[in-house]
Amino acid sequence: MPTLKPLDIEISKPGKNTVDSDFILKILGDFKQKPIDTFVREGLQNCLDARIAGTREVCVVIDIVEGDSKTFLSLLDNKTQKNTKWQKAHNVQKRHKMLVLRDSCTTGLDGDLGPNLTSKFEKLVYKIGDGKTEVGAGGSYGLGSTIFSKMGIGFVAFYTQVKNKQGKVEKRFAIACIEPKNNAVITGSPNGVAWWGKNDSRGNSAPVTDSRRNDNIVKSL
Repeated sequence: MPTLKPLDIEISKPGKNTVDSDFILKILGDFKQKPIDTFVREGLQNCLDARIAGTREVCVVIDIVEGDSKTFLSLLDNKTQKNTKWQKAHNVQKRHKMLVLRDSCTTGLDGDLGPNLTSKFEKLVYKIGDGKTEVGAGGSYGLGSTIFSKMGIGFVAFYTQVKNKQGKVEKRFAIACIEPKNNAVITGSPNGVAWWGKNDSRGNSAPVTDSRRNDNIVKSL
């Protein structure tokens, strides 16, 4: 397995285009269903809503995968890797289990990537809590999907394959973390929210789009 290059980190600051973790976690705490029930409902609904027009079915797989914790940690930035407080708080073991939701025959997380966060993938990952602007759409970006962060230690990895304007397959990968503000252990995290990916020149997080790098990341997980 090739050595994984650590991802860049962006730590959410007050005023960033997202709400803080306390607000998000309060909403999740108000859900009347058990977290696993909400996870299945939200996951299935999102997948079914993204069905490719003209197809008769959508394939959805929910699985538990065991992985090497050291390999996962090697993906994170150097500060987080060395943060013993974080490792102790999350009881990092040699092996970890990941809850995986995977779909096919679906579409939706497309659109051009850029600093204005206009693609649907970026809205899902980075614009949590912002009101949806699409015609006929209601609710807020990412709030339902944040139930994923309640299923473990707060980390959620997002991966998708879409066709760009040139008709070529583009792979996108990013990690988000939501943890309580009063017990945040990500170094220097005042909002309790952080992202990992490939930072632009201004330090803003963006998805990794290098195909070979994404292949190595997904295989390692």
